[in-house]
Amino acid sequence: MFIKRFQLALIHTAVAMTLVPINSTLNRVMIFDLGVSKTLFTLLAIFPYLLSPIQVAIGSFSDTHPIFGYRRTPYILAGLILCVLGVAVSPQIAVLMSENFTLGVVAGILAFGMWGMGYNLSAVSYFSLASELSGEKGRGKTIATMFTIMVIGLIATGISLSRMVPTYVPETLSRAFIIVAASALTLGLLGLFKLEPRSSQLSSTSRSETYTVKEMTSAITANPVAKIFFIYLFLLLTAILSQDVLLEPFGAQAFGMTLEQTSRIISISSTFTLIAFIVAGFLDGRVKKKYVAQSGNLGVLIGFIIIVISGMTASRTAFYIGITLLGFGTGISTIANL
Repeated sequence: MFIKRFQLALIHTAVAMTLVPINSTLNRVMIFDLGVSKTLFTLLAIFPYLLSPIQVAIGSFSDTHPIFGYRRTPYILAGLILCVLGVAVSPQIAVLMSENFTLGVVAGILAFGMWGMGYNLSAVSYFSLASELSGEKGRGKTIATMFTIMVIGLIATGISLSRMVPTYVPETLSRAFIIVAASALTLGLLGLFKLEPRSSQLSSTSRSETYTVKEMTSAITANPVAKIFFIYLFLLLTAILSQDVLLEPFGAQAFGMTLEQTSRIISISSTFTLIAFIVAGFLDGRVKKKYVAQSGNLGVLIGFIIIVISGMTASRTAFYIGITLLGFGTGISTIANL
């Protein structure tokens, strides 16, 4: 089972890697170096997430419509390819916007939409496959493995981008994004290789666990605790993820950080997220998960406050302390909430 967990982690990492260039490098280039409106880039960045409700329908469809005997692999592969294509073509958005704004916006919608559709196709499918392969008792270990390796992948991707694109040069940016895309595709294909058994080989229990969209939706809406938890996660993730399109341009504008330096922000934050995973694992069973989650949320809150203060005081040291707390708090909160 260890090999299968590792393969699932490779797929999870591959998809996550494709987001790093867009949210850490491209946003800084477009907002700071090219002067694109923050609002416009934010609208493009959130567009993929507006497609996320389709995951329910994708999950239901893949349950009952296997392709060549596989219920998850074809959808994961299709999603991975769309993610890879989306990140590979996204640098052209910056070039197009500087030459033809309208065409650049249209290209941006297509590229971000391509990535978003790919993410929604692949994520719901590989998480479903992880659940099926692990069984109820093994799901915790599988999720821990997937997220740990994913964070290591994010750290490596951030460091690599900072070295490949020290300053903004369109050709260098495109080459770096293509390298990340190719690396993600390679990892994803390795993860998919002989991972899923054919439908005929699945247990009768796995085959029977299929639900319609209505049944899956009602499973949340009919459960008061699930509804409250959904609202809590919605507010939490909105608060934490909203900084994705702001942190790198902020570092450039407030402190004059180079593209190489801002590209490393995600690596610094993710390093402390990884440390937080280990700490959260140690606290598991010793402290109530609710208190662990609250402490992580508080860490994120303090991190945001320190980042705001760092801009007011022009203190780069405070900025890095804020990033550290943001990454650590996010890690603690993520593990507890999962």
